[in-house]
Amino acid sequence: MPTIQKLGHSEFGSRDLYALDLRHFEIPPDVFKDITGNFIACLAMDGAEATDEEIKTIALDLIQSGCSYICCWGPDCERVHGLIDLEDLALHPERPWNMSTWHADVHLAEALWFSINSAWPDSTFDETTHAVVGISFKNEAWSTLVSEAFSEPTRFFQHLLKP
Repeated sequence: MPTIQKLGHSEFGSRDLYALDLRHFEIPPDVFKDITGNFIACLAMDGAEATDEEIKTIALDLIQSGCSYICCWGPDCERVHGLIDLEDLALHPERPWNMSTWHADVHLAEALWFSINSAWPDSTFDETTHAVVGISFKNEAWSTLVSEAFSEPTRFFQHLLKP
């Protein structure tokens, strides 16, 4: 059974950084139980390989586990983002809504940087969001990049941002 790993901490926003490497399009039960409060998720997935039902179930599992912001990256991430928003609206027709973004035309490293440094949840969750979880689905290279970025974020992103 896949487990979540705490890898580092970002001083900006004072958030703990976790990685979750999954081999299927499903979130294991209780995998987020050790995260206190709400969290931001950065999904690295090939949405073209996932069914609408798989994506909706992932969205539901994340939101019900305390996810307050979801960054979507990878092929067909616009569709993933749209399905997540529809699922959230069905759960919370009146607010508060889970914030979400999609990052189609950037490298995964940029989406990870965004999830740590620019993803800010709805004000309802602002004070309780203390973690960022990088979740890679079915791709070892993406999992490795998440682990590298979240283990030493300052060094990783300084290298990335050098001209």
